[in-house]
Amino acid sequence: MITGLLTVASPFVVVERAAAETVSLWSTSAVPQTRTDPDTRSVEVGTRFRTAVAGSLVGIRFYASADNDGPHQVHLWGDDGGVLAQQAVGQADPGWQTVRFDRPIPLRAGSDYVASYVAPHGGYSDDQNSLSPRSPRVSGPLTALAGVYSYGGDMPSQTWNDSSYYVDVIFDPASASTATTTAPSPEPGAGSMAPTAAPTRSVTSSPSATPTNSAPATGASSSSAPATAPSSTQTTTKPATSPTAPSSPATSAKPTSSASTLPTSTSGSSSDGLRLGCALVPSGCGYPDATNTGVPSGTKLVRIPADVSSGSGWSFHDGYLDITGSRTTLSGYAITGDVSVSADDVTIENSSITVGGESFGVAVRHADDLRLDHVEIKPPSTADRLLVGVKDIYGDSNGTTIVDSEISGVSTGIQIGGGTIEDNYIHGLIANDGDHLNGVTSNGSTQQLTIRHNTILNPVSQTDAIGLFQDFGVEANRSIDDNLLGGGGYTLYAGSGTHGTTSGIKITNNRFTASLFPLGGYWGPATAYDRNGSGNTWSGNVWDLTGLPVGTP
Repeated sequence: MITGLLTVASPFVVVERAAAETVSLWSTSAVPQTRTDPDTRSVEVGTRFRTAVAGSLVGIRFYASADNDGPHQVHLWGDDGGVLAQQAVGQADPGWQTVRFDRPIPLRAGSDYVASYVAPHGGYSDDQNSLSPRSPRVSGPLTALAGVYSYGGDMPSQTWNDSSYYVDVIFDPASASTATTTAPSPEPGAGSMAPTAAPTRSVTSSPSATPTNSAPATGASSSSAPATAPSSTQTTTKPATSPTAPSSPATSAKPTSSASTLPTSTSGSSSDGLRLGCALVPSGCGYPDATNTGVPSGTKLVRIPADVSSGSGWSFHDGYLDITGSRTTLSGYAITGDVSVSADDVTIENSSITVGGESFGVAVRHADDLRLDHVEIKPPSTADRLLVGVKDIYGDSNGTTIVDSEISGVSTGIQIGGGTIEDNYIHGLIANDGDHLNGVTSNGSTQQLTIRHNTILNPVSQTDAIGLFQDFGVEANRSIDDNLLGGGGYTLYAGSGTHGTTSGIKITNNRFTASLFPLGGYWGPATAYDRNGSGNTWSGNVWDLTGLPVGTP
């Protein structure tokens, strides 16, 4: 038992300091506001946490009311989703239940873990709006990052409305000599941007006996997009009392404890020569940024429509450029207005497209083999944002290739079902009310889609940098390789949904930066990945600042 705890109130961080050999996150006198949730389903609830120093976990504590009867099973999970320790326990008197392991479990500094227990009949304790990455709970070397849960028997990873489920740990930092140490996980630093919109595509449902928008807890989608935006909303089960997705603050309060923040203003190299900290200047590590994408420096551009309004295979009318001729090539143009492509084998290169509002930079309409090469797409200074940079309107275009291009100031960068997206810089996403923010997104297709060596940064806590969704069909045959990614609700949605089991989802050798949010995305680096799908692969993915592995979702 921990004695002599001092609680310091703060709008963002609760700090407790223990005067005992072991450290926990909550005082034994702490009592949840909601002692018994009305949910009666079997569910596993827990706390995602990390420690700033190596040591050992000697036990897990959790608060249980008289209605939360056992038997219970407690688990300690590693960041790869594996169980590090488990133990069964009966129900004692209501209040804090303490389970001590038969042997201490070594914990590494900087790694994320989940401490959890199974409530076989629901009735768990919870407080909403009390725990999140932007408002963590810090006690000595321990930082609680989020309350998490799972209905499926996997490691708890879903969140609801910044809820805490009062699952605590008993940590012994004095045993650091017996634990393996590693560098801390990456954290936000210079240049980070606050979230401005709620992550409506994130899997943010609460355990509840009466769900709405019912769907599997693995990230199924429901097609509920705004009328002006073809993108569909992805939500999962919600409690009857709180059917809406959680809202993020207009400004993000970053953790202030030294246990959970690290500088990210400089890049370096790991012991094996891997360049680290590339998000600050991506081109310094060979990744795309404004210096090596878009219209090449020194290119002279002819203005459309100011200088010319028609050419072979195309014409400008009614405020947009209409390309109707097969094998048309446009090179060296500054286009003001959206571009509609309804012919095959069209190439747009070394050109800029400036358009804003509820429109598309390039709308692909039943057209195959479109190629965009060194193209810059952005809204004018008079517009707040552009809806989508490049969009396959009907979802039936094949062979689209987008390379060496820069897309910014949009809600969604690229929305296609198949093709190649390579060496592009997609950044500065902007949200209007009702927008879903995606760097690159697919809404359900089995065409081969290759997303390789791009820099995709979403500074808003909404949706994703890359999102594979089953809005209209199953996701399959996707290669996401060697990208520099960050931001969004989750940085990456990996395709699981209601239309079928994903297959051929290969997510390899990507870098996840925490320069925008402490967990990569507002809720975490990735979600909705099916480990059991045929040909699905998660390997070689690392944190940009440390080079440490990003665990399989």
